[in-house]
Amino acid sequence: MSQRNPAQVLLDEHRLIEMFLDRMEEALSRLDADAAVLETVEQVLHFHGHFTEACHHQKEESALFPMLRRKGLSETARMLLDDHHSNHEQLLALEQMLPAARQRDPEALGFLLREGRMYIHLTREHIRQEDETLFVLAAEMLDEEESAQMEALLSDARWEPGAIHMPPT
Repeated sequence: MSQRNPAQVLLDEHRLIEMFLDRMEEALSRLDADAAVLETVEQVLHFHGHFTEACHHQKEESALFPMLRRKGLSETARMLLDDHHSNHEQLLALEQMLPAARQRDPEALGFLLREGRMYIHLTREHIRQEDETLFVLAAEMLDEEESAQMEALLSDARWEPGAIHMPPT
């Protein structure tokens, strides 16, 4: 068994995703009073569409989930993949409401507030499940060679650090 968790890259990315969720939560708490926070919400949604989905989920789906299936955890992999699909649908719905919210449409603002909070909650819960269960299992189930292969696959597709810009609070 490896000393280092082979999913460490994903764990590190979860911390980054959580920082952006915090920013979104802060912005949503001021949505009624400050129209300018919509820019922060939009930036966070952009981050989640480009980093969380295109980079982070891609790593999980191409490296981690197949490993789960090989180790007899197909149902776990399917449930997490379903979470990714739901997350994507929520993200699209939030993005589609932005133009009306910019016009201060009360229904759009209410939708962003309600569904944005739900998106944050579900994403945090998904991260918690992976951090506390899935990544621990991966570390326990993989032998040294499998662990090294997993780590190499996950590290190979790192996001460019300069491509991430934290929106203002």
